[in-house]
Amino acid sequence: MADVLDSIKEGHLPAAIPSPQVLDGKGIKDLLRARGVLPDRSDPEGRLARFLKDGPVKVSALVVADPELLLLAFEINSSSDQNDNPVGVLAGLTGDTDLDALFPVTSASARVFRASKSTLKVLRKYAGGRALPKAKKSR
Repeated sequence: MADVLDSIKEGHLPAAIPSPQVLDGKGIKDLLRARGVLPDRSDPEGRLARFLKDGPVKVSALVVADPELLLLAFEINSSSDQNDNPVGVLAGLTGDTDLDALFPVTSASARVFRASKSTLKVLRKYAGGRALPKAKKSR
C-alpha cells in the first residue's frame, strides 16, 4: 500500500484509505514530517515517532487533504528494548517501568488529527462513508 503514501506525497489530494490497512511506518513518519506534524513542539522527546516503527503499522483511518486536513489512526503495540526485554506501551510513552508494571498495557490506539474549517466537509464525507477520490497510483 506504499502507493497511497507515495501518491499523497506527490500531491494527489484529497486521498483516503477506504478500510483498515497495513502501511509502512517509515512512509507514515515521512508523511507526518512533510505535513509539519513531526517533530512536534508538544512532544520534544519524539514519543509519537518512536511508536511508528519502520515496519508494518496497522492503520484504521487515513485522510489527507489540503490545506491542512490530516486524520491518522493507528495501533501501538508493546516493543522490546536493546536487550530484547519486553517494554509495554506505558513504559514506551513515559519511560516509567514501575507504571508499566502496575498497568501492563500491550496495545493501544493513537490518533493524529489536524483540520481547518474549510476541510471539515472532506472529513464529513469520509466519516459518512461517501467515496473520496482515490489516490492515484505512482509510476
